[in-house]
Amino acid sequence: MSFRDTLSSSRSRCFALPQRINDPLSCIKAFSSAVDALLCALYTDSLGAHSENVCLIALGGYGRGEMFPYSDIDLLVLRGTGAGDGAIAAAVRALWDTGLSIGCVVRSLDDCKRILGEDLATDIALLESRYLIGSRPLAEKLGHLVRAHFRRRKQWYLQEIHASLREAVFSSSTSLYCIEPHLKAGVCTLRDCQRVLWSQRIWNSTKEPDEPIPRFFSFDQRFRFQQAFATLTAFRAAIHCAALRRIDILEIALQPRVAADFGYAAPSELMKRFFLTVRDVKELVQSYLERCSRSFHPLSSIRRQLGALRPLPHTYVLDGVLSLSTSNPLSNRWSPVHILRIFEAALSCEATISISLAGLISERAKNIGREEMKNAEVDAAFRAILSSRHIAAPVLRQMHETGFLSLLIPEFEALTCKVEYDSYHEYTVDEHIMIALAMLDTLTQNGDAQIRDLLQALPDAGLLRTAVLLHDIGKALPGEHSYTGAIIASNICDRLGFGEKESERIVFLVAHHLELSALAFRREPEDPVIRRFAEMVGDRQNLDMLYLLTILDIRSVGQKTWTAWKGLQLELIYRRTAEILGAAGAAPPGSLRKPGQDPTLFGQLPEIPEKVIAAVNAPGDFALHNESFVEFERLTFCAFDRPRLFADIVACLSSEGYGILSAQISTRSDGRVLDVFQVETDGTTSVPAARRLAAIERKWEQISSGARTGESFLAERMLRYPQPAHRRETSLQTKIGIDNTISQNCSVLEIESSDRFGLLHTIAQTLARLGINIVSARLSTRIDRAVDVFYIADVSRKKIEEGRSQREILESLYGAIKEGDRYSRIDEEPGH
Repeated sequence: MSFRDTLSSSRSRCFALPQRINDPLSCIKAFSSAVDALLCALYTDSLGAHSENVCLIALGGYGRGEMFPYSDIDLLVLRGTGAGDGAIAAAVRALWDTGLSIGCVVRSLDDCKRILGEDLATDIALLESRYLIGSRPLAEKLGHLVRAHFRRRKQWYLQEIHASLREAVFSSSTSLYCIEPHLKAGVCTLRDCQRVLWSQRIWNSTKEPDEPIPRFFSFDQRFRFQQAFATLTAFRAAIHCAALRRIDILEIALQPRVAADFGYAAPSELMKRFFLTVRDVKELVQSYLERCSRSFHPLSSIRRQLGALRPLPHTYVLDGVLSLSTSNPLSNRWSPVHILRIFEAALSCEATISISLAGLISERAKNIGREEMKNAEVDAAFRAILSSRHIAAPVLRQMHETGFLSLLIPEFEALTCKVEYDSYHEYTVDEHIMIALAMLDTLTQNGDAQIRDLLQALPDAGLLRTAVLLHDIGKALPGEHSYTGAIIASNICDRLGFGEKESERIVFLVAHHLELSALAFRREPEDPVIRRFAEMVGDRQNLDMLYLLTILDIRSVGQKTWTAWKGLQLELIYRRTAEILGAAGAAPPGSLRKPGQDPTLFGQLPEIPEKVIAAVNAPGDFALHNESFVEFERLTFCAFDRPRLFADIVACLSSEGYGILSAQISTRSDGRVLDVFQVETDGTTSVPAARRLAAIERKWEQISSGARTGESFLAERMLRYPQPAHRRETSLQTKIGIDNTISQNCSVLEIESSDRFGLLHTIAQTLARLGINIVSARLSTRIDRAVDVFYIADVSRKKIEEGRSQREILESLYGAIKEGDRYSRIDEEPGH
């Protein structure tokens, strides 16, 4: 049996179900031992009698004896004086010839001594090194060398590791609650667990890695740490086995298979267990850091006596942390009002509640009944926190994590660790809300003066903060969450004691929090549409808060959901609506177009320069002009009308790496078509705009002459820059609809489908074949889901009649998109 076959057999045996779920730590240890035996046999065959001056050392995770099913095998061939180069080279070749993912380096003791201190990751890998076979005295010399080095630089290593842990658990730019988490290097996953263990080992300057869990942990905390580490280990082993390769991200496509391995009925149950596990790790890491900090600062008790703030009896604030100054045995009798006073103190002092104090609050929250919460003083204190001009998001997050927020708003409990399996949200529902609250706090420092001024001018910022907290509360129940959420929000506002007018505004924001973005990104800003929207909004204060809420909502669903283009579209609708409302102090709408310009063409961006207008008005067969804005470009085409014109332009743009955000099309009296595209580059290459435009012109000439087709350019782009194979799989199917009531002059075609390269060309080509004119288009992608809206008309420039004409369009589009998806999947398969 070959080395590979033997390893495969060992892998299957060591990670068989249910063992890899019930006892994952034994599985990785057993597999590590199996790899040891195979490598030692291979080493003996390769080096034989030459092994007395050489030894084989396991590094990193393999050095710890933690081999996951498809992990890399990291090795050090340590050579002593007089070791034969030829024999070592032969041994290394034999290791690589196995075809496995083996990382192998050859170094002497002097080499190891020289590199120590250059790179933290390399140093830690050597700290975790483990002797396998060969010269044991040589391996022991390496061990003495490494431990001596770590003893000399003990404080530096501890500070570096603790800084990494603090960045993980306190950074506002990272989240525990990603729907596709990284199990090895994600926040509070396996890497952070290892950092705690590294810290303890360096602290104690010990030789063996298998030592008790950190001394700073209580017995209960040690048990929780071990349980969390085992759970994360089981998750990582499970995704390796599901994917049959090394993979560290728990992708949505793998979650049903892994959930079944764990015995869960749905992937959401699996993810809830994961999120609760990393939340536990976060609390343990924070507790560890707090206790380490006190050990690093032996004079902390003196500093506490002399320099700490004391916002409440038996509490103090030091270094931005609110802590108890006594063990406070009466904590089990704290009233809800007293707990809220602690949160208010943290808010006013801009402090974080210590983990020990948060733990006491959490334990007390478990024993507080609903009746205790029915208290006007409790409601008033909570409303005061929501209305504060201080930074409130950290306090609201700790209220949530301790379970106290769910006592105030019981409906919020259903959102905890709730996963939305759509193509838009990257975080759990509760985490999305917490991120939005944090972003609200940062708006006062926002670089956009209008945004900053709008927030500061609000009569009561607490209404907006409450709306942000409740805007997705409807997701606690089935159905349309905006409608359901408005009903729930109304009950919550009554229960918390908000006034009638205050409640009306909060409920309005929850009920309509999706409508401004839907209008900005999926509709042309025709006057009747804007006027209907203004009538629904009612007044300027509602508009201001809805505008701010929409910005926060979009920014907090994912890391790449906000773009300058979206900001421009939202601002346009906001300014137009403010003008119609005619409120005092409304933002001036400005002149977005020149007299005589077609508003459907030029009404959405800063005015087109005179030189561009002159160029497109000049005689000629073809004109192309480019203007650059922040994060996107505007391309203006002018060419004589012909069949498939729009589809061919789309092919030229897409094949040059442009993603199309929107398009407006107008046919002039001289038979020429004027197309205005707003585009952004796909980031695949960094080709300058001038080169892209020159290439587009060449391609257009080749298509016009019949030498090439748009499809051939798209196929060429696919071969040169293959699209990523991984896509987020969702239960959504392609949805297509036609509506004749939205626009005065056009039918509105809406298409929601899995995104792929060339999708817009497929749609444009299908509509051209049916003789349908595209008047304008609004295009967007949510991760890998295309949501495209087209304003269309027939050959007579009239709306598409209901009945047979619409059915033919729908059937043709469904067929074309399905066929295109089939070829796209074939192209992504290995070997195609």
